Amino acid sequence: MANIFFAGERAPSEEAIAALKKEIHSIFKGQFHIRIASDDGGSPLELSLGRENPSERLEQDLLEALPKSRFMGWRLIVIKCTPGYIDTMTKTKK
Repeated sequence: MANIFFAGERAPSEEAIAALKKEIHSIFKGQFHIRIASDDGGSPLELSLGRENPSERLEQDLLEALPKSRFMGWRLIVIKCTPGYIDTMTKTKK
């Protein structure tokens, strides 16, 4: 059964991505990528943060500044990955 915490209205995806980009730019100086993902729970916003060592815990000030589990009505998933992974993930076919 779906969790009612995530039920409700959501902002349009383009608007949510633009707003999240603006917010992340102000709190994170590294490479990041935002997309609409898909999983068993629906379509969440996925924020990938480029980290030299993804297995390390995020800094406390960054953890406190990041949006929590919801952003503009969207379920938010934060992924730590290497910057090279983000480069590969965002390449487009020509």
